[in-house]
Formats: sequence, C-alpha cells, structure tokens
Amino acid sequence: MRHLSYTFPHNTVNCGKHIEKIADKARKRLKILKYLSGRDWGSDASTHRITHTTLVRPVLEYGYQIFQVASPTNLKKLERVQLSASRIITGLRYSSVRGRHPTSYYEIQSQLI
Repeated sequence: MRHLSYTFPHNTVNCGKHIEKIADKARKRLKILKYLSGRDWGSDASTHRITHTTLVRPVLEYGYQIFQVASPTNLKKLERVQLSASRIITGLRYSSVRGRHPTSYYEIQSQLI
C-alpha cells in the first residue's frame, strides 16, 4: 500500500521497503555527484555540496518521521548513502582511512552537517 510516496506492506508499520526505495533513489542521484567529481576535470567541493544539498539530501530527508520506528539495520542503509556522498564531496575514496573514522568525520570534512 502507498500513501504520499510511503510504502507500507500489507497495512503494517514496517518501513524496510520504504527506506530501501529512498536509498535506491538517493543512490541514483549520487551518480550525478560522482560524474561531477571526475578525476581529471572534476568540480570543486562547494559545487559538490550544493549538488548534494539540492539533489540527494531532500530524498534522504523525505518522510523522516517514519525513521523513528525504523530498525537500526534499515537506518544503516541511509547512513551508507550519506557516507558515500561525504566521501565524494571530500574526495576521499574507500581505501582512504577506511574503518578509522565514523561517518560523522566525513560529514564534518564535507560540511554536510
């Protein structure tokens, strides 16, 4: 069942499907950000931040009220998308300080929060 773009399977408050759709939509928009951050000619971090703020962040924040009842596993899906955006904006890749810093480190470096 769908109401205002919320997806509820069989009248229950299980937001896994809804969060998965949000994460998929945000990942698709992250591809634009990746394209803008090309190795040889990519745009600067301020352009990436603006692009993230206008294209990706609204998708992640839409329907945030339902996230209060979401499981930690489902919330991790959204956090991974946010971490990917932070890495793109800062120019850090997966091999850079992997596992040493939490997501908040990347968000601070990319000035997303």
